[in-house]
Amino acid sequence: MVTKMLSNELRDQKIIVVSFHPGWVRTTMLYTDKAPLEPPESIRGMIKTIETLDLDSTGKFFDWKGNEMPW
Repeated sequence: MVTKMLSNELRDQKIIVVSFHPGWVRTTMLYTDKAPLEPPESIRGMIKTIETLDLDSTGKFFDWKGNEMPW
């Protein structure tokens, strides 16, 4: 809801607001030892997606590969 509200507030200023699901990433947190993604892979995917965003993207939710996810 914060993403949607903020995207509506900032649209006129041409500021893009999105949310990301980084995927299941191997970290130092519990139960991630079997996660298929290393942090750099998830980050690279999100950066690649960020580079393609435009104002039509604002308010949306994406996975780390750039696929739009349902709210």
